Amino acid sequence: MIAMDFDTLTRLNFCDMRLLGFRWEEDVCNLMLFIELAEGQRLQLRCTWATDVTIVMRTGDTLGPSLSWDGSISRDNKGVCRVDFDFPGVGEVSLNCNEVIALSES
Repeated sequence: MIAMDFDTLTRLNFCDMRLLGFRWEEDVCNLMLFIELAEGQRLQLRCTWATDVTIVMRTGDTLGPSLSWDGSISRDNKGVCRVDFDFPGVGEVSLNCNEVIALSES
């Protein structure tokens, strides 16, 4: 796994991204998001001390991961990180956290 710096992460294009899965890390408030970008790059996003978490997916009869319309990862002037991914007609992923640590498979 290759670590990606935060500035590079915030400049990625999250359109047509797939949410492959998520999990809470044991005994801590870290949320792991597993995503695949449109060009096929897979990332693990560790969102440390995640709060205000919303994960909604209503896929109906659609099989497999849905494509995102848009998304962003940012940090406000108080240092709080924000993750927002929009899956139109299907759902959303949004949260606040202390840090987003990105690991790339390639």
